[in-house]
Amino acid sequence: MMSVEEIEVEEAVAAYIKEQGKDFRVTTTCSGALILPTSISPPKETDVSIRIGENTLYVSIYQARWIKRIDRRMLYYLALKE
Repeated sequence: MMSVEEIEVEEAVAAYIKEQGKDFRVTTTCSGALILPTSISPPKETDVSIRIGENTLYVSIYQARWIKRIDRRMLYYLALKE
């Protein structure tokens, strides 16, 4: 499994999380990894957590095994536009 230090968070994603001022979670969907607010996809005890300013980005343990980079294509609002 990737460690927190090995998972790169794109600056645009970090900036978005800071701007929103809330926690998010990288979750598994039928379309692949997607970043959702924790109000929609609550964190699980098994998640890996990454601090982004005052907030936390949780990563599903299933995604953390394979993911190397969290980028803007995973943001839920972009996925809705496609």
